[in-house]
Order: sequence, then C-alpha cells, then structure tokens
Amino acid sequence: MKTKKLPPGIMEKAGRLYCQVCLPTGRTWRALPTSDPSVAASLKSWAQSQAKLGRDVFGTDDSNPPMPALLRPEVQPATPGLAFTPPGQEVPFMMGTANGEGTVRCGVLFDRFLEAGAPDKHDHPLSPDKFKLYKRQVDNLRSIFDPIRFKDLRVSHCKAYHRHRTGQVREGVRGGKGGHRTVDKELNALSVCLNWCATEGLIPWNPLHKKPRFVRESDITHCTEYMPRTAELLHRAAISAFGSSRSEVFGWQMLIEALTGCRGADVRDLPRDAEEGQPGSFDRKRLYIRRSKKGKFPFVVMSDHLFELLTLCRQWGRVRFPHSRYLLPGRDGTGPVGATSLVKWFVSYAAKTKGPKYTSHGMRAFFVRATRSQGIGDSVDNAQSVDEEIAKRLGHSPGTGAALVQRTYGESEPDFVGKKEVDFVPESDAPAWDVMRNQVKKGIQL
Repeated sequence: MKTKKLPPGIMEKAGRLYCQVCLPTGRTWRALPTSDPSVAASLKSWAQSQAKLGRDVFGTDDSNPPMPALLRPEVQPATPGLAFTPPGQEVPFMMGTANGEGTVRCGVLFDRFLEAGAPDKHDHPLSPDKFKLYKRQVDNLRSIFDPIRFKDLRVSHCKAYHRHRTGQVREGVRGGKGGHRTVDKELNALSVCLNWCATEGLIPWNPLHKKPRFVRESDITHCTEYMPRTAELLHRAAISAFGSSRSEVFGWQMLIEALTGCRGADVRDLPRDAEEGQPGSFDRKRLYIRRSKKGKFPFVVMSDHLFELLTLCRQWGRVRFPHSRYLLPGRDGTGPVGATSLVKWFVSYAAKTKGPKYTSHGMRAFFVRATRSQGIGDSVDNAQSVDEEIAKRLGHSPGTGAALVQRTYGESEPDFVGKKEVDFVPESDAPAWDVMRNQVKKGIQL
C-alpha cells in the first residue's frame, strides 16, 4: 500500500486509487475510476457528499451504478465518447454522475430540465413568461439535439444546428438578418440546460461550455443606432404622435422615456395617482418608479422639463381616460399601454417620414447622449465621472459604473461632454407637449 504524495483519504493499492467514504453502514474504501490523484480528490469530495444522502456511488448496488471512467489522455489513450478530452486540456469535471455510461439522450435532459421549471443559476424556476420563451427555444433545439446521446455530444453539433436553423429563419418573415443571433440564444439555452443537468448529477459536465458564437461583432446593432440624434428630432416625432387621438399616448411615452432614461417596462404600468413615495408619485425632487431587470435606485432625479411633462400628462389622462388608473392608458381606455405598441408606431412613423427608425430603448440612449452633453453637477466636463452618475440614474447595479454605460451606449464623443450641444428640449422651438396644453385646458373647462 502506497500513501505517499496522495491527498488525505486516498490510497493506492495494486495500481488503483481508492477513496475512503463514510456510509450509513460505516466507513469503507471504494475504487475510483481514475489514476490521477488530483481528480481522485475531487471524486472523493463528491462521493462523500452523495454518501450523506445515502448513495454509494462507487459501490456495486444496481441502484447506484459506478461513475463512467474519467481518464485523462496522458494516463491512457483517449477513446471516443465520454472520456475523450483534447490533449493538454483539463477535464471539465463537474460534481455529478453520468447516467448509464453517457447513453442518456439530450431529449431526456430537456424533459427533466423543463419538468423542474427551467431553474436559473440560483435554482429558482423561471417566471411563466420566461419559461414560455425558454420552452420555445428548446422546441427548436430538439430537431437536432433530441436523439443525440450525451457521450456523442460534440461542439461540432453546434455548427450543424447553425446551418439547419439559419436555413429555417431565412425562409421566415424575420429572416433578413440571417438568424445568427437566434442560433446563439438557442445554443445558450442548451448550455444552461446542460449546466443544470451536471449539477443535478445527470451528466458529469457540460461539454458545450465553450461553444462557438456565430454573430460577428460588426453585425451587432446597438441601441444608439435607433435614437434621435437631437432634441428637435425627438420632439418632431412626439408632435406627430400627438396629431392623432389614437397615438397621443405614444407621444407621452417616448418623451417620458427620453427625459428619464427609463425602460419601457419601468413606465408603462405607472399609476396616475399614487401615494407619496410609491411608484408613479412625483414631486420637485424625484419621480418614483419600480425598475425592471432588478434595477437599483427606485426613483428618477427630477428636472423642470420632466416635472412639466409629467404634470401635463397626468392632466391629459384625467381628461381623455377618466376611468383608467394608469398614467399611460392603452387603447381599451382602462389598462396600461401595450408592451410593443410604441415600437410598432415607430415602424409606421419611419415608413411615413422615410427617416431613421427609432426604438423604445433608443429613447434611453438619447437620455445618455443628452445628459453627457449637459454634464452633471461639478463633473460637467469629466466624461468618466459623468458616466458614473449616468449609470446610477439608469438604475445599474453598484460596481458596474461607467464601464457598463460605455459598453452599452458607446464612449463619449470627442469634446462633447458638458458642451451643451444636445438638450432635452429644442433650442428654438417650444417642447412637443405644448401642442397638447390647449387641448387639456379645453377638456378641463368642459
């Protein structure tokens, strides 16, 4: 028996490594499927954690089949299947046990993951809306991955899926961009599923943890490409929306998003008359909101223009939609404005004017651009400090700071910060909401 240079609880006998585990029946030694001491230590820790659950994973009981061999290429020749790892690359071992020597099919893994509610990394099931989206992605993946056994799963299958799926997307009504981003999202859903299966012991690791990406950086379109470059363009679009009673709410929505930097989800459900300090209430200092995507700081710093806009919008709602409790009522006159209604209006507006296309998130990008131009407090011309403050006003988590703002909205233009080239309202014309002021007054008088 040799015990030199071996981790605690590991021994070597007759050329094999054994680990000591404490089962409910007492301490015992179990043979390990590896000859590498470092891998043996990991296997011992895992076996002991399973022993606490009453499982003898390296025993001979039929209910607990032995783990498949996880032998490195330098120990013995690599063979196709579960044990294969490229020379020089660490075995991507995760605490888990493969099911039936890796014969489990990906379709079974999909089923188990969906039955568990598609848990996130914190093991919490997804919300119904997100689960519906994830299930749709899995349904698309099944055509290629369902019959593949885990031991046969390779990164090359990602490329095969890319060719298959992009062919489908290009034939559809939204295939103009080629479908590469769609494939990346769906392969990411597959990787999430495999990670969960590994942590549950269904497979030993995620073989696609270094999957390829098919979207080129040069093909990615950023929200800054869908924002109005000046206040004049923003207010021109809002005036166009105010020109019809069917689209008036979109004028208010785009202006509120542009002057607050809020996402559409942050403002669509705001109540018109909220109690002080609750989402929807505002005063000369703050507009209180409930941020989506776990955003921080549940309020927006108030400005004179924003206060005037919100006050008039509230009066407009009371005149136009007296039976709705929302600041931005929908077409039915009672519920909130639809989640995609503004985007659809922007599409029709671009087609009508033959001009650039805007998006709801483009309004958020305009807020960043205008705030940079105006500067903030004592950091009027310090680009880094201004972006740090912008990050807070956008609700980003502490610690992300200027880097996330610059990565999402681009770095500041040269000689731009604090130069006041772009404001939130037109320099020479009246703000767009002045168009509605007389209509609101007439409604109040009636």
